[in-house]
Amino acid sequence: MAAKGMSIINPSSEVESAYRKLQREFFDLKDQLAANRDQPAMTADGVKVELLANINNLSDARAAGAMGASGVGLYRHRILISHSPRCAERR
Repeated sequence: MAAKGMSIINPSSEVESAYRKLQREFFDLKDQLAANRDQPAMTADGVKVELLANINNLSDARAAGAMGASGVGLYRHRILISHSPRCAERR
């Protein structure tokens, strides 16, 4: 729900259990990806591909590099600009 901008106040045990399962699955996938980060990026038929990261800031870029990304695919500069003092002055 948080990905959709929503929060659940006092979730039932069933809802909490479902979200804990999603959380475990997310971390399991992250661990699998980390374990494969040094493998060559290629399709099932052997075509090499370049893995690029979508980043918001330098921290994202560092994390992407640590996970094996070879470059930046999308740099969300609006987020950086919208948090600058000059932008706040214009509001």
